Amino acid sequence: YTKAALAAYGITDNDVSSLKVAKGFKVICYDNDDLSGTSKEFTGDVSWIGNDWNDRVSSLKIIPDGVTGLSGICKIKGYNGQLLDLDGNSNANNTKIVQWTDEGEEIYQHWKLTEIETGVYRISAASQDSRGFDVTYGSGENRTEVWLYDYNNGNHQQFIIVKNGDYYQLVARHCGKVLEVPNASNTAGEQIKLWDNNNQNCSKWT
Repeated sequence: YTKAALAAYGITDNDVSSLKVAKGFKVICYDNDDLSGTSKEFTGDVSWIGNDWNDRVSSLKIIPDGVTGLSGICKIKGYNGQLLDLDGNSNANNTKIVQWTDEGEEIYQHWKLTEIETGVYRISAASQDSRGFDVTYGSGENRTEVWLYDYNNGNHQQFIIVKNGDYYQLVARHCGKVLEVPNASNTAGEQIKLWDNNNQNCSKWT
């Protein structure tokens, strides 16, 4: 965001004194226009950027801030002990991503992590590598469903993996919301959906 881009949101030159940065992202602020000059990084909820940067920001960049170096085939287990699974053991487009009890070597409970840029991943079906996690229709609304779909490089098919204590959270790149088990349900077959990140246990995975 250059000066002109910030102005389009009603933020005039030298008018930034606080930031709210969503988990999974960081903001790099610059004191010159066009992302140049002295810079400073911010992560987490910042209520005050400090006297050294108060009303000094002229441009800024928002980038992912996830765990790097993960790869390979894995299972994804929720806080409640259930695993992410393909509904009905299907790998067709529009198949729901659900939770289910551990079925051992069942291939439909195996996923492939591919880091496409620092901290950002594709989560593919081990049974069909060309398809993976997809937030339906690219929506950013709470309760949006997650299903399997052909990869087309959309931001709604990319997930920032964030460490949270002994667990991880899967942050949808296009909107900053996390994948969770709705209402902390323990019911096998419950579909995974989007929700605001409020550090809920039902959005924590290993």
